[in-house]
Amino acid sequence: MKTTNPVKSAPEPNMPFWEMSIMLSSSMNEIPVGFLSNSGNILAKAKYTIIATTTG
Repeated sequence: MKTTNPVKSAPEPNMPFWEMSIMLSSSMNEIPVGFLSNSGNILAKAKYTIIATTTG
């Protein structure tokens, strides 16, 4: 298990849910955490994609 959370250092007080999503995506190994923390708009898109994929 990797314990790298570059997003923690990034200021994202607006989206506390993001940390959860990133943990999900990193554990699911679908989307790299670095990529998530790197882009803002794609983040939201990926979030919904992950949720949709998880819920089915």
